[in-house]
Amino acid sequence: MFTLRSIANLFCTVILCLLPGACNTPEALARKAAQGEPIAQYRCAMLIIHDSAATPQDKQQAIEWLHQSTAAGNRNAPAILALCYTLGNATPQDLQEARHYLTIASDRDNHRAQLLLGHFYANGIGTAPSPAKAVEQIRYAAMQGSPQAAELMFLCFYDGFGVRQNKDLALGWLENAADFGSTDAKHLLSIIKRPEKSPDFEENVNLLRKKLDFFPQNR
Repeated sequence: MFTLRSIANLFCTVILCLLPGACNTPEALARKAAQGEPIAQYRCAMLIIHDSAATPQDKQQAIEWLHQSTAAGNRNAPAILALCYTLGNATPQDLQEARHYLTIASDRDNHRAQLLLGHFYANGIGTAPSPAKAVEQIRYAAMQGSPQAAELMFLCFYDGFGVRQNKDLALGWLENAADFGSTDAKHLLSIIKRPEKSPDFEENVNLLRKKLDFFPQNR
């Protein structure tokens, strides 16, 4: 079963480019949102969701704006809607709705949504478990340059999760993760170059699995 920590990890870099600038105050954003501007609806909704003083009515408005922004084609709004439905934040928890909006965001190339949707498929959250579909979503995110997704692709091929085990392909994804900036991948690659590599390498692969907290515990 998923944990709040694993969900938070997947969205750890979610946005705070939301903070309004001098010419984009919360009041100005709210006016634009009320006029139907999708980006303003998204940003205003995010400000409300992250405001501990927001009223239930405010949060209901935020969810409505996210729905409208999603319908208008915004790629980030459905990902945040999915996160709200996953965690029960500003709306009742509904994992099937969460998966629905993650699918929309994934189709719009939101790599964080692709990672979370992969997590849903890997663990059977709001849907039947499907390691193959999990790998498909992880690969989409990795192809966009996500270091975490490339690390996960390494583990999928290394362990044979959702794909046929292939340690050569696993190494290729590890190199991709390093190229994308993963310090863990760089460390694992440095171990490979040492003659006494095997025990340290396996230990560090296990550490990476625990750190990512992505796969089912009973696999």
